[in-house]
Amino acid sequence: MRDTGGGQIIQVISNSGLSGGFGQSNYAAAKAGMLGLQRTWVLALARYGIRCNAFWPIAATEMTQVVFDIAAKQAANEGKPAPAPAELGFGQPHEVAEGLLFLASDAASHWNGQVLTFNGRRTALWSAPAETHITYRDQAMTREELAAHYAGISPETHYQPVFVP
Repeated sequence: MRDTGGGQIIQVISNSGLSGGFGQSNYAAAKAGMLGLQRTWVLALARYGIRCNAFWPIAATEMTQVVFDIAAKQAANEGKPAPAPAELGFGQPHEVAEGLLFLASDAASHWNGQVLTFNGRRTALWSAPAETHITYRDQAMTREELAAHYAGISPETHYQPVFVP
């Protein structure tokens, strides 16, 4: 890509890398690592015209079938019909592929370092990690001063995906 004047790397990631996944520590760590790799590539490869973006597809696949099985079991226990994948926020693979095709198209040629999620009907961009509540002092702070500083500041909230029991 460097020799031809640029290109694009699109990584396929997962919600697990963005917000964790119960019982999926290894998978979540691998997907989160991909995002760290992406941020590094953005810094290192932009000068060669190489962009790096990530795509989080939300599609009904064999891998996500467990979600539908659990939802169907819960619905049956409540005497209700099983919800369709779309009702649980999942698109069909051919619908979700449109998001990947968009990301690879000229319409997104100005994007670099972005994380796009898409389920066929709902789309969003994820923001990169950023500092908040920044304070600087000329002298080193003690733990007591840190405690006083943060006493009135609530911790940052973490995205919690909807879990279908």
